[in-house]
Amino acid sequence: MTGKITAPIDIDDDDSIGDEQVERSVATIVRLALSDEACRLLGVDGTLEDEVDIDFASDPLTYVANEIATALTAESDDERDHLSLSGLVALVRLYQVTNDGFVDEAGLRDAVLDFMTDVEPDEDD
Repeated sequence: MTGKITAPIDIDDDDSIGDEQVERSVATIVRLALSDEACRLLGVDGTLEDEVDIDFASDPLTYVANEIATALTAESDDERDHLSLSGLVALVRLYQVTNDGFVDEAGLRDAVLDFMTDVEPDEDD
C-alpha cells in the first residue's frame, strides 16, 4: 500500500482542536465518502440503520456537521463511540444524495468549525 503521510497536527496549548485539524478531518471524511472502494472497505452499507433521526431531513448539512464536530470534540473513547468513521462517511454519502450528488466540502468544514466554536469550554472552567 502506498499513501501520503501527513505531519501530525500541533494542538494548541489549551488542548483544543485547531482549524487545520478540522479541515483535514472533513476533507478526509468527504474523500472517503466519495470513494466506492473506501465505502466498501469501511462497510458503510447498512451503517446508518436506526442511526439517523428526522432532524437530518430538515437540514442535512447542519446535521452532518454537528455529528462530525461531536466526534472531533469527544474527550473520551465512550463519547467517540457516538458515530464511527464509517458512520460519518455514510452520513456524508447520505448528504450527497440529498444535495443532487454534490458535497459542499467548504460549507461542511465551515459548519463544523461553527459547531466547534459553539461547544468549546470557557477559559474560566
